[in-house]
Amino acid sequence: MGKRFKFSEEQKQQIEKAVQNLEAKTSGEMVPYIVPDSDNYVEGTLYTIISFLIIGIVMIMGASLVWLLPAGITIIEILIFLIFMMFLGFLMSFVFPSIRIQMVSSNTVERRVMQRAETAFLQREIFNTGKRIGILLFISELERKVIILADSGISKLVPGEDWQKIVDDLIKHIKNKKTADGIVNAIDQCSELLVKNGIENDEAAGNQLPDGLIEAD
Repeated sequence: MGKRFKFSEEQKQQIEKAVQNLEAKTSGEMVPYIVPDSDNYVEGTLYTIISFLIIGIVMIMGASLVWLLPAGITIIEILIFLIFMMFLGFLMSFVFPSIRIQMVSSNTVERRVMQRAETAFLQREIFNTGKRIGILLFISELERKVIILADSGISKLVPGEDWQKIVDDLIKHIKNKKTADGIVNAIDQCSELLVKNGIENDEAAGNQLPDGLIEAD
């Protein structure tokens, strides 16, 4: 599991207030949702272990070629060293989970994050609004990825590419360790985008989804 963002109560209230402001101006229902990671990337751990094993083998071969390998070393001692290198690889992937991300393809990371976002959309029933106007603002910390998923009532009016600037700006805030400010800013930008596309407030619909930041495991 990746390291968790830390939000103060004041920051959580600011995020909730930004959602309420969006919903006061538009008929959109925004749900900010954050997870420490989107997958455990088991294959990334395996690749790290294999990489350290290869490094160990290369070290032994190199030491042998330059006559640095002790003459009395046994096969058992070499195997113990290689097992140690494999354990070191496992430990590194556990202590530094970002290593696992580096060991898998970017397409794999993108796919896992999208799958996690889609799961959150369904689990939180963001589709369960009268006019299908739910919007998921999904953040995966380990991968530093942001996805905005809008239900059909929004997506038919707002092109998918229009969300990208909001996503890019939020990622910049995350990299600058200003995640809470970035989320508030992203929600404000979403509000402006909805207003621009004529998605105005529908008071009759009421508040259909929770307004606060959801911090999932």
